[in-house]
Amino acid sequence: GFKPNVTFFFFFLIRMNRPWNLVRKALCEVTLDEWGFIGCLSFEDRFDAVARQCDRLSAKSLWFKFHNQRSSAAAIVLDRISKNEQKMSRLPNWTYTVEEHPLLGNLAGIKLGFNNLLSTGIGRLVLDISCLPKAVFFPLLRFSIEAEQLKDIVIGYSIPEKYAESPLAAELNPMMGLPGMMPQQTDTAQDPKLFIASVGYLPFDVQELEQQFGGKTPMEVIFPFPSSNPAYQRNWDLMQQLFSDQSPGEKSPRRVDARDMSRVY
Repeated sequence: GFKPNVTFFFFFLIRMNRPWNLVRKALCEVTLDEWGFIGCLSFEDRFDAVARQCDRLSAKSLWFKFHNQRSSAAAIVLDRISKNEQKMSRLPNWTYTVEEHPLLGNLAGIKLGFNNLLSTGIGRLVLDISCLPKAVFFPLLRFSIEAEQLKDIVIGYSIPEKYAESPLAAELNPMMGLPGMMPQQTDTAQDPKLFIASVGYLPFDVQELEQQFGGKTPMEVIFPFPSSNPAYQRNWDLMQQLFSDQSPGEKSPRRVDARDMSRVY
C-alpha cells in the first residue's frame, strides 16, 4: 500500500544542531567515510529508498527484519519481505548484515546488533526510520545519541507517495510505554509535568488517550496541519472538545512544518 517518493528529510544531531534537507543534497557537504547505516528490510516498497540516496557514502550497513507470527497477515508480509530481500543487490556497494528479530521482542538483540555495528569502527551514522517500528527506532535513536564515538547522526525518512485506502493497522495491542524509554519506577518518582500526544495517520480517540495517560497533567498535542487525510477531521473535532475549557490564547495552534525537527523540539 506504500509507494516511495523522492522526498526525504533528515536532521543532524551535532551539538544540538538539527538542520533538515534532502538527503542527497545534505550528504554533498559531509565527510564520506566512517559511515554506518541502519535500516529495516520490510514489506514496504520504500524500504531502501533512503539508502539509495546515500550512494556516495562508504558505509557498513545493518538491516533489521521483523516477524510477527501472531498476525493474520504474517504470510503476506513474509512473502513481500522475501521479495524485497532479493532487491538488496541494488543497494550501494556497501557491506551489509541482515538480522531477524520478533516484532514484539525485547531490546537486547537490537542493542547487540547496534553495538556490533559500532565495533566495526564507524564514526558517523545514518538511521533510516522509514520502515522501522517506533518501539525500535526510538531506542535506536537514544543508543545513537549516547554513543560517544558517533560524531554525526543523520535521521533519514522516505515520505510515501500515497497511503492505502484500507486501514494502515489492525489487531492493535493496548497502548504502553516504549521499550527502553520509560523512567525507572522508584519511591521518589514524580508525576509527569507535561503530557504530549502526537496524533499520527491512524485515527483514534484522543479523548480516551488523554483519560488513559494524561489525567490531570497539562496536555499538548502535535497534530499534522494541513492534512489531506479526511480521517483527521474526527480527531480535530475531539481536540476542540478537549481544549474547550481553555482561553482562546491557550489553545491557539502553533503551525510548524512537520519536517522541521528543530522547531518541533
